[in-house]
Amino acid sequence: MEDRLYAKGLAANGRPATDYYRKGSAAAHISLEKLDQVDFNGVKILHLGGILAGLSEAGYQATLHLIKRAREHQVQITFDPNLRPTIWESEELMIERTNEIAKLCDVVMPNIKEGGILTGEKDVQAMADFYLKQGVKQVIINMVENGSYSKRMDEQHQVHEERMPELKPDQIVDRVGAGDGFVAGVVSGKLESLNDLDCLRRGSAVGAIQMENLGDNEGLPTKAEVTNFLSSKGVI
Repeated sequence: MEDRLYAKGLAANGRPATDYYRKGSAAAHISLEKLDQVDFNGVKILHLGGILAGLSEAGYQATLHLIKRAREHQVQITFDPNLRPTIWESEELMIERTNEIAKLCDVVMPNIKEGGILTGEKDVQAMADFYLKQGVKQVIINMVENGSYSKRMDEQHQVHEERMPELKPDQIVDRVGAGDGFVAGVVSGKLESLNDLDCLRRGSAVGAIQMENLGDNEGLPTKAEVTNFLSSKGVI
C-alpha cells in the first residue's frame, strides 16, 4: 500500500499535531520525459520546494532537471527548503541534497529553524553568507516571531540587507500554512518587481493573515486584502 496521507488535528493554541505520509505519492514517480513537456515560454519564476526531492530518487532528479531547464530559459529560480525529515532516508541525506539544490537556485528561503539545520549556523547573517558564498544571489529567512531578513548580492557584488519586524495577526487560529503564506507573498512580490523590503512586508502580511484562518490554504488573501491588512497595522 502506498503512503499518500496528510493528517492534521485541531489545537487551541493554533499548533496542531500533523502526520505526513507522501513517500508513495504520484509525485514520487515523476519522469523527466514529462518535465520536458513543460512550456517555459513566458515564465518569470520557477518556484521549487524541497519535498519533491525527498520523496524518491526520481523526485530528486526531477528537481535538478527542472533547474536545468529553467536555466536554459533564463528563468529566475526560488527555493523553499520546506524540510520534512520523515520523508528522507536520513537527516544527513536531507541536508546534503537540500543544500545541493539550494546552491543552484537564485533565491533561497528557509525559515530560521531550517536555516540552522542546513547551515549549522545560529545567526541569520551567517546562514545567508553560507549560501551567498556558493553563488546564491539572495537569501530570505522567515524568523517567525522575530520578523524576517533578506541578504542579497547584486551583480556588482554589493551587499543589500533588509529586516522586517513581525506583523502580528489579530488572532491566531491555525499556524500551519503561515510559512507557505510568507513564501507566497515574497514570490508574488518578486513577480511584481517589488524591492526587497516590500517583498518581506508582503510575505509577513500573507503569513499573518493565514494564521487568522483555519486550514493551510483557505486564508490566503487577495492583493486588496493584503493592502488593507498592512494599512490596519500602520505599515503603509
